[in-house]
Amino acid sequence: MKNGSKTSRARNGSSREYGIYFAASFLLFLPVVLVNRVLPRALRPLAPTDEPRSILGETKALTNTVVPFVFMA
Repeated sequence: MKNGSKTSRARNGSSREYGIYFAASFLLFLPVVLVNRVLPRALRPLAPTDEPRSILGETKALTNTVVPFVFMA
């Protein structure tokens, strides 16, 4: 049973670390999405999605795409 509690503790630490990276990345990508919305379509660095999203939804999608790469080591 000891090994199970260690695994659970490690998983909780990893979950907390993911949350910290997610929050920091979200704050980093929010201005990027805002600038992307202001620029004309020809100058936008990010490709438009098929479905329209809110600014926060687009930021969340971008963050969910990038943050998992932090844990691939």
